[in-house]
Parts: sequence; C-alpha cells; structure tokens
Amino acid sequence: MNPSIDWSLWLLTMMPLIFSAGPGNIMVAAAGVQSGFSGSLSFIFGLDLTYFILSMTVGLGLGDLLQAYPSAAKYLSFFGIAYIVYLASRFLRSSTIGTANTVVSFGLKDGMLVQITNTKGVIMLIVMFSEFSRTGSLGHVLILSVALVGLNLVSHLLWASAGGIIRNVMECHPQVLQIQNMIFGIMLLGVAIWLMFR
Repeated sequence: MNPSIDWSLWLLTMMPLIFSAGPGNIMVAAAGVQSGFSGSLSFIFGLDLTYFILSMTVGLGLGDLLQAYPSAAKYLSFFGIAYIVYLASRFLRSSTIGTANTVVSFGLKDGMLVQITNTKGVIMLIVMFSEFSRTGSLGHVLILSVALVGLNLVSHLLWASAGGIIRNVMECHPQVLQIQNMIFGIMLLGVAIWLMFR
C-alpha cells in the first residue's frame, strides 16, 4: 500500500459512509431478500464495477469538473431520484395483496443505474480524493479506488447476507414478503425525498 495514505484515518472516514444506509445498500438488502444472497450478486457486481469506474474518473478529474459545473451534478441527481422512485414503485406494486409475483429482481443493469445516479456516492468520492490523494497520479488513484471498492464490496456482501437471512425467515410466509416489499418501497421513497431536499 502507498505509505503516503493514512489508512487508519481513511478507514475511519470511509467506513461509516460506505456501511450506512443509502440507496445502494438499501437496494442490496432488498435484492438479498428478493433473490437470496447468490441472486443478488449480479446487482452487487453492477454497483461495484460502476463505482470503480466512477472512482477512477473522479480521481482523475471528473470531481473537479462537477464542482466547476454544479448544474451537471444537479441533473444527475434528479435522474437518480427519478430512478429510485421507479424502483420504489416496483416494490409498492408487488406489495399489493393478490399480486401473483411478489418478487422484484435486480440485475447488473439495475446496479449500474443505481450507482451512476447515486450522488451520495459521487460526493463520497470527491471527499475521499480531496482528503487522501495529494498527487492525483494514476497509481495513487488506482490504489484508493481498489481499496474503496473492496470496502464497498464487503459492505454490499454484508447487506445482501442480511437480506438473505430475512428471505429464509419469510419463505414460509409469503404475506410477509408483500409487507416487506411495501416497507422497502416506502424506504426508497423516503431516500428519494431526502435526496430532493438536502
């Protein structure tokens, strides 16, 4: 690892941001409930592949561009909010009693779209690179990006595991899955509202 990075400070800074409930982590937990741990892996791969690409581009200068043109970040945020509302509506529609299929599945494309429109994630990248990357060199950006995606992957696997445990408990009671879909739909709507007014 690069000796110029204070890794303990990096972990203390990034861990709470990465493990906290945001759009990506809520969706990973929901994917774990809906599809089980292994069924959520393509969604997680979409999230983390996209986050790695975003991390590299922000580290190599996109963050400066977004700070120079805040309206671009604002439009990206609005698109992200609209997509989160769409995902919430999928949950809410599947929570209706009498719905034949209560499972909402999320794949690679969904993971990519959630992550690319996740302004919280982009802000975390700007914070990380402004605090922990003094050089901006390709090697430095690559080291930080790999470390971040590694931490993100651990978080996502834990959230998916928790969702998978909930799924195992609920398999005997399909009505509980409908209630859970309603709860996740409402939580995603809450995230969308929070993103609109922050």
